[in-house]
Amino acid sequence: YPDNSHVKDRYFYLKDTDFAKHIGVAKSDIPEDMSYELFAAADVNEDGQLNAKDASYILGYYAYLSVGGSDSFKDFLLAKA
Repeated sequence: YPDNSHVKDRYFYLKDTDFAKHIGVAKSDIPEDMSYELFAAADVNEDGQLNAKDASYILGYYAYLSVGGSDSFKDFLLAKA
């Protein structure tokens, strides 16, 4: 997001966006530091890196589902922790 003035490092800052309108509050109610972290969808363990660990978790979940597993991906990851 190099051209987006609301993005700094790995965070999207909500001040001066239309976020307030979408949640039904005044723009002045959104603090300067309100943000959310941007991350890659495939970074499943949220360590900031896309690597073999992420691939291993994804393939492990695929194998789990293939033999009848039914837990959500999130629950599958929690069980691995």
